[in-house]
Amino acid sequence: MSTRYVPSNPPFPFFLRCLREQGYDHRSMQYSDVRELYESFVHDSNLSEDAELPFASEISQARLLLEALKYTDLGVAAKVGAGQAREHRMLHQKDVKWADKKSNESKNSLFRDRHKAQFKKLQQKSGAVSKEAREIVKTTVTSAPLSRSVLAVIKQLKLAPHVLKALNVTLKVENAELQPSDDEAYALEA
Repeated sequence: MSTRYVPSNPPFPFFLRCLREQGYDHRSMQYSDVRELYESFVHDSNLSEDAELPFASEISQARLLLEALKYTDLGVAAKVGAGQAREHRMLHQKDVKWADKKSNESKNSLFRDRHKAQFKKLQQKSGAVSKEAREIVKTTVTSAPLSRSVLAVIKQLKLAPHVLKALNVTLKVENAELQPSDDEAYALEA
């Protein structure tokens, strides 16, 4: 009996869509193929010197570590973003309910027609509001600051400046007046 490693019609399309949005790709494979690939990788030592292995570079290793360290903090940021998105959608739903109520309760036909038109516009806008809510969550997660514990780990690792720059991490130097500027450091090296 063969099972699929990742089904071609997965029961979790939302999860796959999120992965695709983050730049990951998936492909369907038979479990036996995955097993063969694993066996050949583990047991065959015929990898060439220039074979590109995942997370071989210093930057990719640091990026993986940073993602692992930020994981719980991003969950908290996602909850905050989901709350903001829910509030955004609720305001729109409140407006839709108000327009529906006014379109049914208005005594004057002119106002009733206006409220019906407003109700239709608001209903058509609900897809855009949902899209805005998703953007709110995404913005909240991507703009979440690093926690003190993550920054402490990164400081302890004493990563090179080019790695920190690649990760978009800025470390605050406690004794800035004691640290030489770039020009002074260049003069000291020369």
